Amino acid sequence: MFCRFPSGFMKGCLMLLLNKMVRIALTQSQSLQGT
Repeated sequence: MFCRFPSGFMKGCLMLLLNKMVRIALTQSQSLQGT
């Protein structure tokens, strides 16, 4: 990522990444449980 972007934009991207990671982790844990 470029340093030109404002901190707000960076925070938004980080939040989106976190959401994706959490969703993937949840789906993986659910599939492991077999539900």
